[in-house]
Amino acid sequence: RLAVTHVALAASTKVRSTDVKRTLTSFGGITRTTTWEAWTTALAATPTELLVLMPHTDPKVKTLEISGKPLRSGRIERKHVTGPHEIAPVVMLFGCDTAGSKDDPAGYVPRFMAKGAAVVFSTLTMLLGRHAAALSERLGTTLRAPDRTVQPLGEVIATFRREAVRDGLISALAVTAYGDADWKV
Repeated sequence: RLAVTHVALAASTKVRSTDVKRTLTSFGGITRTTTWEAWTTALAATPTELLVLMPHTDPKVKTLEISGKPLRSGRIERKHVTGPHEIAPVVMLFGCDTAGSKDDPAGYVPRFMAKGAAVVFSTLTMLLGRHAAALSERLGTTLRAPDRTVQPLGEVIATFRREAVRDGLISALAVTAYGDADWKV
């Protein structure tokens, strides 16, 4: 079973500040991390079970950008996923083609999985910044609801998609989940 108590959030400059603020508020006023260095410092300080990333991606050079700072896919290390802690976090990686594209079929997911993520939610298409924020807010609220019944990963993604589409967030159809189907969230 995966817990999602502590949260870290970082976003691209392409995600409007009002959308980032709304998402931060939905998570209970957590702090936004604005550099990759601050991200790794935050993960080192506290075991963090839910990583919310809304990056701009560039599949041609395989980078994830937060706050104007790119990080090459090949440079993603354990310090970017688990910090020094023995945990298996849930990662929300909502940006353009984070699950792969024509230029980068593997996408960014395998790197996060190889560095300790238990589950990675990612996107199969281009995504507007406001949609990345709305998806993060919606899935985060779902995962952290105190009265929610624990579900296997497959049920979580199906329920999330169904409810998000019902409410008009069509981009939820492009969200996929990677990880062991036996994980319960």
